[in-house]
Amino acid sequence: MDEGPVGTVVETIEALAGYTIGITAARRRKELGAALERRGAKVVYAPALQIVPTTANCGGPPNAA
Repeated sequence: MDEGPVGTVVETIEALAGYTIGITAARRRKELGAALERRGAKVVYAPALQIVPTTANCGGPPNAA
């Protein structure tokens, strides 16, 4: 960001132009990717983990051994 007249902040629109950024998070990936693309980045989505509900997360009994 650059300072404009009278101390206002002016954002550089294409600050990430030429960069490719990988997003590995499953949560909020679209929101984050859209923000990066607005700044000029190329975004690649490659989730590293998958969130799967288990009985422990659904209020069921904990995993028994």
